[in-house]
Parts: sequence; structure tokens; C-alpha cells
Amino acid sequence: MWLDKGVSEAELKAKKTTITGVYKVALSTTGGMAAQLLSIAQRNIKIDFLDQYPDKINALTLDEVNGAIKKCIDPDNLHIIAAGSVDANLEKMKP
Repeated sequence: MWLDKGVSEAELKAKKTTITGVYKVALSTTGGMAAQLLSIAQRNIKIDFLDQYPDKINALTLDEVNGAIKKCIDPDNLHIIAAGSVDANLEKMKP
């Protein structure tokens, strides 16, 4: 589990590709662009963040990501939330 061992270089690369790809696709629509503009305005972030975000994601190192996991995620305070029929998979979800 990544809480114990951290994420791998391959996992990080795949996630970076997903995050930046989804972000670029979202900005390709008027609604997506409006949502991002509203979000940065609400958080008082400079407008150039729109261009910088993918570069900031791609600049993250494996050590930074795994350090953030260790610093910010407390496994003793994680909760599992499931919807639908979970009876068959309940044991798999337990820590």
C-alpha cells in the first residue's frame, strides 16, 4: 500500500499524465474555463496559474509526493465509505 511504501515512479508518472490531461481537456470548453477562472478568483490566485498548473504538477518529484503522503495522511484516521452492495467485497476493504 502506498501509505507504507510510497508511490512508485511509474504510478507518479501515470497520475501526472492523468491530472494534466484532464485539466487541459477541461479548459477546452467554455464551461470548464469559466469554472477554473471562478476557482482561482475565489482563492485569490493570479490568473497565470492557469498556464502554470500543468508545469507545477509535472515538476513534483517522487520524494516530494511521498513526503507529503507521510506528512499529511494519518492511516489511523482514514475511513472507508462505500455505496451500493458491498457485502461480497467487505473483507477486501478492511485495513
